[in-house]
Amino acid sequence: LMRIISRANLCTVNFYCLLLMTNEDADLNMQKKMGFLSVILCNSRRLTEYVLIREYKTWNEARNFCQKNYIDLATVQTDEEWSEINKLRANNLSDTWIGLYDDVNSWRWSFRDKRLTYARWDKDQPDNYGGDQDCLMLHSSGYWRDKGCNLKCYSGYGKYSDPLKFFTLCYIAAIC
Repeated sequence: LMRIISRANLCTVNFYCLLLMTNEDADLNMQKKMGFLSVILCNSRRLTEYVLIREYKTWNEARNFCQKNYIDLATVQTDEEWSEINKLRANNLSDTWIGLYDDVNSWRWSFRDKRLTYARWDKDQPDNYGGDQDCLMLHSSGYWRDKGCNLKCYSGYGKYSDPLKFFTLCYIAAIC
């Protein structure tokens, strides 16, 4: 149990952690990369939090995990949020799923199904390579790339191979 208290706004957040290991993780010597990190931002009476889940999932698995255990996959709608998320990921070179997906005619956020109004696309992105890149991956550079929603890979060692998957970034919003 980890308890974090923001003295400025008297926000309290409790985390209950469960360490999950697979043979793949052990084979890659990933023991030190399991668990999650978090950043808490308190503004007046609202708490915004991003949690980095260091487990490998497809975009759909990541979204389901976040919706079940938190609120949803992370959204990024301002430069400040983009900076906070990149600070959270600073020591993690892995590509990371966040909650943006392509809904035929427009990019939308999984959380509340909002249309995209802010973007940090990487050069020449989105490119919809192969015609099936409908989900957003936060690249290790911090910029966005469209990827296939069922893609299973891990880029921490510069390799792409099944059955490894991306990390997940969840979003939590709560009243303090």
